[in-house]
Amino acid sequence: MTYMFAFGTLRRPAWRLALLGHDARAEPAILVGWERIVLQVGYLSVRPRGGGVVRGFLLALDEVDWQIVDAWEAVPFYHTAEVTVETAHGPVAALVYTRDEPDAQPFTDDERDALLDDTTVEEAVAAFGEEAARLRVQAAPITRPSP
Repeated sequence: MTYMFAFGTLRRPAWRLALLGHDARAEPAILVGWERIVLQVGYLSVRPRGGGVVRGFLLALDEVDWQIVDAWEAVPFYHTAEVTVETAHGPVAALVYTRDEPDAQPFTDDERDALLDDTTVEEAVAAFGEEAARLRVQAAPITRPSP
């Protein structure tokens, strides 16, 4: 298992379940020294910022989960960065999806899991369901660096 820090749509249990096909182990976590931002295309990302704090969840993902999440996050639109998150059990090394845009504006609403409304995200999750199912069935192991 490799850990992922989820700061957006994957924070919501129902969306995680719909995407991954199972209830991935998740625990609250905080990413210190980063902030959530709004990209020009309207999606959320994170970037380093001294004094910043991003609340999210630490997810334990297997290789099949990573293939699904890579497809959902439209890699290489986003790429992963190695981070350390704080949990109730102490610091944990994880990967986070990020895309930096120098002119991106901070997104400080910790209550929202996405910039888009829930209905739009749910439609996107449903539309992605066939691809996620295909990946679960045909997943081939990939090598992912451990943070």
